[in-house]
Amino acid sequence: MSFESNLQDLKVFNSKVILSEEDKAKVKNLINLNDYNLEYHRVKKGVLDSYLHLRSSLLPKLSLPVLNLHLESLRRKNILLSIKEDAKKLITLNQYITHLIEEKKGPVDNLLDNLE
Repeated sequence: MSFESNLQDLKVFNSKVILSEEDKAKVKNLINLNDYNLEYHRVKKGVLDSYLHLRSSLLPKLSLPVLNLHLESLRRKNILLSIKEDAKKLITLNQYITHLIEEKKGPVDNLLDNLE
């Protein structure tokens, strides 16, 4: 299941006034899945904020300081994943540009050698 589909399911559970034990288990499972996804996958900021708000309303039994620390940790991990992905793209782009420069440099060097 994707992060967004889990989020939709959590919204449905959040709209219920009373949760059965089975529903509570499903909610905990969905939250654990989305927490795992946050740790290892990039999530759009708006979706992340929506999830974190929903998560905090579904888990009122967690103490607020612990919840805030965990949510901040998840935000930071998501930002780090974004930075890592961007760095990989920049490295690839840098290698491509270096390759293009080397290709362009070759014919000019050959012309200069021929002039001498």
